[in-house]
Amino acid sequence: MNRLLLFTVPLLLLTSCNKKIKSDQLSIADSTIINPYSRIPDTVELKRENFFNLQTYLNVEIKDTSEVALISANCAVLIYPSDKRTEEMIKEYGEDDFRVIADDNNWYQSEAMALLDSLQIKTIYVHKPYIKFIGSQQSWTLNMKRKGLPAWNIILFNEEKIPEVVSAIGLRDYFNRKQ
Repeated sequence: MNRLLLFTVPLLLLTSCNKKIKSDQLSIADSTIINPYSRIPDTVELKRENFFNLQTYLNVEIKDTSEVALISANCAVLIYPSDKRTEEMIKEYGEDDFRVIADDNNWYQSEAMALLDSLQIKTIYVHKPYIKFIGSQQSWTLNMKRKGLPAWNIILFNEEKIPEVVSAIGLRDYFNRKQ
């Protein structure tokens, strides 16, 4: 319980003054994703309720394709903070608090990895700022470096479905609801 509180309190403080994103601002037409957020500066913060909304991550304006990880197989993508994001978090929370946050998140990620392994779901790590999921009918390009997104996360991908962003903390509940 203490681990959850130590993670939740800083996260709530981080998101308490954030601008709300309206999900009706995005649309999908003819298998092309239209993303007005790609024109919003990275300084716009997100509310917690949008952390697990795929539309929050969508991005179609990629200038350097070498920064894009391509994924076309069913898997779980484990997201960890980049070196730059780690430095930002240390400045924001202080080194001691960051260590607690990182320790808690890494513990939840390891629990999630064990669960995914037990379900025989392939896990991969992506260190690039963008991920392009290539499904059988459609593709999605996600911006993982958008300011305000959780530094640790999991994206479940099935080539027949829309990718799903899931918290490591709620992963077991996610699979229990799917049964």
